[in-house]
Amino acid sequence: MSSPQQVWRTYIDAWNRHDIDAILHSVTDDFIYDERPTTMDRPLQGRPAFRAYLERTFAAFPDLSIDLTSCDAGSTLTVSESVMRGTHMGRLRRLASASPSEWPVCLR
Repeated sequence: MSSPQQVWRTYIDAWNRHDIDAILHSVTDDFIYDERPTTMDRPLQGRPAFRAYLERTFAAFPDLSIDLTSCDAGSTLTVSESVMRGTHMGRLRRLASASPSEWPVCLR
């Protein structure tokens, strides 16, 4: 059995590979993803909604990478701090009105 920290590391590694199937394999069917207010107005629930979000995110930031700076993983909840970097090359919900800028973006 994997520790919560190992599961979280596998999840982040899949993000860095842009491996949507591996990311979705790391979460449960009733998974809730909440990145408010950065890229969404409300949390996403379930794999289909999360897949669509990931597809849009990787299209908007094709070089997206995540550096995990801290993580506290329990049996049912993981909270982490990370730095996400990428180049804005496409539209994303919160950036829908903005044309791709080709500017580097860094979010903590």
